[in-house]
Amino acid sequence: DLFAKAFIATKWGEEFDIASGVSKLDHSRKNYEASVERSLARLGKIDLLYIHGATLEVLRDRSLVGAMMSSDIPHSGASISKEDVLQGALTEGLLRGFDVVQMPAWLFMQRQDLAEKLAEQGKAIVLNSPIRWGKEKAPKDVYSELFRDPKASIVLTGTRHHLSETVGYV
Repeated sequence: DLFAKAFIATKWGEEFDIASGVSKLDHSRKNYEASVERSLARLGKIDLLYIHGATLEVLRDRSLVGAMMSSDIPHSGASISKEDVLQGALTEGLLRGFDVVQMPAWLFMQRQDLAEKLAEQGKAIVLNSPIRWGKEKAPKDVYSELFRDPKASIVLTGTRHHLSETVGYV
C-alpha cells in the first residue's frame, strides 16, 4: 500500500483566509486541536507535525508543546523563519523533544553556527525557500550547494509560490 509508505508532514499555527488572501498566526490550544483534527481528516495520518511560524512564546508554552509531544503523532518539529527566534530557542533549550527544525535556506547558510548546534543535538534540519537565498545563482547551483552540506536533511522546493520562483529562474 503506497499510502502506508508515504511520510506525511504538515504544520499547524498559521491560518490562511482564502477570501482575504491573508494569513495570521494562531498558536492557541484550540487552534492546535482543530488543525490536527482537520489534517487527520484530510490526510489520514500525520507522521510529522510542525509548529508553523514558531515564536519564542509558543515554544515556551510547555503545556501546548507537551500536548504535541504526548500525541499519537510520531514526530514533532518547529518551523522557524526568524534568526532571533532560532537563536533564542537554542539558548533557552526550547527545542528539547523536537525531532526536526525547518528553516529558510538563507538562515541555514548565514548562521552555520546555529545549524551546527541543531545537528549536534541530533535534530533533522529541513530547509525551505532555497531560491530566495540564492537569487543570484542558478537553481541547480543553489540546490547543489545545499545538498553538499551534511547538516541539511531535506531541501524543500516549497509551496506553489516557492515553486513558481524556482521555475522563474529556468
